[in-house]
Amino acid sequence: DGSGTMSRNKPGAYRAFAKARRSPRSRRSAAANGVVAGFFDSRFVRLGWKSTEAQVAVSTVCLALIRMSRPDQLLLMGVVYAMGIGAAIARGGTVDPLTAGLGFGFYLPLAASVHYANEYADYETDQLTNRTAFSGGSGALVETNLTRALPKQATAATAGLAVLTIGAGVIADRLSLSAVGLLVGIGLFGWGYSLKPIALAWRGLGEVDNAVLGGIALPMYGTVVVTGSVAL
Repeated sequence: DGSGTMSRNKPGAYRAFAKARRSPRSRRSAAANGVVAGFFDSRFVRLGWKSTEAQVAVSTVCLALIRMSRPDQLLLMGVVYAMGIGAAIARGGTVDPLTAGLGFGFYLPLAASVHYANEYADYETDQLTNRTAFSGGSGALVETNLTRALPKQATAATAGLAVLTIGAGVIADRLSLSAVGLLVGIGLFGWGYSLKPIALAWRGLGEVDNAVLGGIALPMYGTVVVTGSVAL
């Protein structure tokens, strides 16, 4: 329950709201703001937040979602993906820049979903651990007192987005079936790192899982995106 953090900010928040209400510009946009606030109110009530707190916490939640997606790691994944493309070029393959760029775009929602799943599954342990750049989670939930319902919903949303984008890639002939098969495997074993019933990290196989996904599957995916097959 994140109400503890938000309650400490209530006096300042109310003063800000009072000042905003005195602004003519604010009054003119009241209807539009009401629609937006109403949407977030309904979402936060489901997460256990009070209605007045929801309006204050929108930016906090958005920043938490960005942090939990682990943008620094997503950028590093781009480098690993590019290594696979480089391997294809080194072996005589040709690269369509648009296809290569779209290929990584198809991968990103899936990768974000895996990160959100990890934040959800490791909610308790992340509160006890000392974080590093590559372990211990993002720290977003611990620092904001947001509940684990947020990454759970984000996992489902980004997984759904991944299905849509991958399907669009197949329809547009930008993804081969080999590439789709690799993405499915990356997703299953990415979620399986921390989610039950597999939960490889809790069975002593987490690092092996990460090594295979990052060291083999992702660069292989980069190669397959630009060549259409695993072997040239």
